[in-house]
Amino acid sequence: MNINISNRPTKQKGMVTLFTSVILLVAITLVALLTAKTVIQETKMTANNYRAAQAFAEAAGAMDYAIAYFNSGGLDHDSDGIVDDVDNADVTFSPPGASTIAFDNNDGSCTSADNMKSALITVTGTSDDGIASRTIRQCVGTINIFSEEGPQQPMVSRGGVGLTGNFTIVNRVNNTNIWSGNNVEIGNSASASTSIWDHSQIRPDVIAANRDTFEDTTDANLDVVSTRTLGSGVDIIDHDINLSLLSGEDLFNGFFPTGREGMKEIAEGIDQSVAADQIGTLDDKDGVMWVDGNADMTGLTFGSPDHPVALIIDGNLKVSGNPTIYGVLYVRGQLDAGGTVTVIGSTIVEGDSAMVPAGEEPVVGNGTVNLIYTPFTQGRAPNGIRGTATVISGSWRDW
Repeated sequence: MNINISNRPTKQKGMVTLFTSVILLVAITLVALLTAKTVIQETKMTANNYRAAQAFAEAAGAMDYAIAYFNSGGLDHDSDGIVDDVDNADVTFSPPGASTIAFDNNDGSCTSADNMKSALITVTGTSDDGIASRTIRQCVGTINIFSEEGPQQPMVSRGGVGLTGNFTIVNRVNNTNIWSGNNVEIGNSASASTSIWDHSQIRPDVIAANRDTFEDTTDANLDVVSTRTLGSGVDIIDHDINLSLLSGEDLFNGFFPTGREGMKEIAEGIDQSVAADQIGTLDDKDGVMWVDGNADMTGLTFGSPDHPVALIIDGNLKVSGNPTIYGVLYVRGQLDAGGTVTVIGSTIVEGDSAMVPAGEEPVVGNGTVNLIYTPFTQGRAPNGIRGTATVISGSWRDW
């Protein structure tokens, strides 16, 4: 029997191909979805990292500004006795509000003395969109550039003192007004008067008393000790061989332990190291100052009662007009005082023989000289002296 198989139905073809295609399409779709999700996640991570880096950069910039602010005048620039609110200072962050700065001078960690010479700085930086923020903390303090609280006399001279004009010297804290390594000429002056606190009265407490108590030239509680007619009294120590035999370096280092190079570097750090003919640029400024060469000082003011100076003249100093200095004046060569000169703090004259004119004393002048000793324009200054700020090692916190 013959069977015709040409008309029998055949099996379907292409199922494996179709199934494989569907599987590949699904796989491609899943890969595309996963890739898109990964890209989105990576984009978010990148954006978050950028925001975090931006917030940290803002915080770091704010910290740099805060340290510079502290270094340029302590925590109380306006001398109102209150820690400054930096938001009210002349600073604009970009964008506004991107950073905040706070000083705490009684945090119990960096400082517990509630003074203006040390603090915990807390800054917060924020990203442009305000999503990310970063907070950094750092302790700051000040370097004491003086040995202990600084000089203890209104006038210190390694050589002689030959003022011939009018001078008034007052020391309410200690019993010495002039400390000299050679002769002190009181009788040759037109008018001379040195005073200490009247020992029949209770001496004011340096810690508790009002600072203004120490900065007046006239007071009923003063005891005049040395005058032109009375001669040198017990408040004048002259011909001190221990002082006269000191080298210039030893004298300087005795008052400024950082040495000449260290003091000049501090002055350079705040752009206050100048040539002698540029001394006028330091007018109405404060902090550490270094002047190279022989200088003429005419009618200038250095420092203030709350923001004193350490003014170092690396040469001779000729004074005229009516200059006023709050702090310590150090002259390496000769001090020639004319006009009306007022120093609220202390004056030190090294009297380098290579600089002092031959045959003359290290301290001369026929002007009016007012020297009033006060520790409040030295080591006991309410604010750290400009240029002496330092960060406390190990106190950085960014977590």
